[in-house]
Amino acid sequence: MNGGAKEVVGKGGPGQAAFLAIEGGQVYVSDHRPGIGFITTEQVLYQQDDTVAGLAVKDGILYWGMEANARIMAGPAGGNAMATVAVDAVVGRPMGVAADQDNIYWIEDGQRIKQAPKRGGASPVTLYESPQAFGDSDIAADGTAVYWTEHGLGATGFVRKLAR
Repeated sequence: MNGGAKEVVGKGGPGQAAFLAIEGGQVYVSDHRPGIGFITTEQVLYQQDDTVAGLAVKDGILYWGMEANARIMAGPAGGNAMATVAVDAVVGRPMGVAADQDNIYWIEDGQRIKQAPKRGGASPVTLYESPQAFGDSDIAADGTAVYWTEHGLGATGFVRKLAR
């Protein structure tokens, strides 16, 4: 980025703005408070009785992790609909969510990168497992690779990449 003034593009909802997702110029924000979570634009799209742990949007569908209930949820990006469980076979605590044209990805227990097909019908698979936890992190996918942050491995953090 080269110059320019910073500007407010949204208020981040009623809680603590934590995770971002962008599609078609629309910014989506989640908060990250214990036991309650909101997905917002200029309005509240979804409210959860759990901590929202990650946010992604792909092809008009929002995906987010629910920390205590260990699920990945999905709902239309316009809101005004019931959210559905996209992945309920999350074994540990999800943190960070990404989606590409075929799959949903998340970090589980700050140690594993998991993948499940968006269409359902298959158990999640582990793409990567670290020998030690790397902490609460975030994840992104671009159709060719999965990228994630690791910050719990010492004084400096890393961005990792795993080709699909």
